[in-house]
Amino acid sequence: MDLDKLNAWMGKLRNDCFPLRFVMEKLTLGHGNPGNERGSNSPENSGNKDEQSESREHSPNGNDQQLKKNMTKRYPVYCVQRDDKLIAVSFDAGWGNEDTQTLVDILERFGVRTTFFVVGTWVDRYPESVKVLIDAGHEVMNHSSTHAHFSELSSAEIVADILACNDKIKAATGLSPTLFRCPYGEYDDHVIEAVSSLGMMAIQWDADSYDWTGISADEIQRRVLDTVQPGSIVLFHNAAKNTPEALPGIFEALLAEGYRIVPVSQLLLKGDYFIDHTGRQCRL
Repeated sequence: MDLDKLNAWMGKLRNDCFPLRFVMEKLTLGHGNPGNERGSNSPENSGNKDEQSESREHSPNGNDQQLKKNMTKRYPVYCVQRDDKLIAVSFDAGWGNEDTQTLVDILERFGVRTTFFVVGTWVDRYPESVKVLIDAGHEVMNHSSTHAHFSELSSAEIVADILACNDKIKAATGLSPTLFRCPYGEYDDHVIEAVSSLGMMAIQWDADSYDWTGISADEIQRRVLDTVQPGSIVLFHNAAKNTPEALPGIFEALLAEGYRIVPVSQLLLKGDYFIDHTGRQCRL
């Protein structure tokens, strides 16, 4: 990669491409193959020790060695650069199943298709619900086999866990997942590298409903509607107490504002892209 050309891209992105909440310091280049959680909704606050260490050693003026190091840095996708009002809604499914059919019915009423990130043990317990999700037109993607803390596992253990869940999803749906969401939203470099080694993309979120905390439906609605923007990935949970009550108001407001809601794989950019240090997938 020509460093002068990359620096020119960086200058253009800072000034013209899109409004960043933070100054772009680190880039990851990629080539597109896209198909609770108590973690934060930005790599800035993710608790990633590798990122924090790298940030401290990064010079404001930069240098070729640091730039090359940043080019190899890998991040999950938190949101996507979009010119249109396209967003994705996602649900994590790892425990209960009481509201799954209710959620499917609400989504159908509003014509919304989403992505469900499911844990392998959930697939074991509720294979019929996995089929219901697919039959209703939703994506079923990987949320690990056992919901372990991946930062505590070796790369080989991570790969084995992800593949075990992939096998369960494929057995239930006939489809192999292409997207992965880290348990608890936790990750570090070796986790993202293990996910990428399987040809899968790690997906986080930038709009957190906090529904898992038991907050009211009104508060869930406020949190989502105050945060969502074009390219957002919204996080819900399939077994959160007040999510079914909150969803209709959220969908009514978003659709009235002209948003279109799609599964995560349809939100992601195709072709050449990079992921900036805020987790935003951007066009080259």
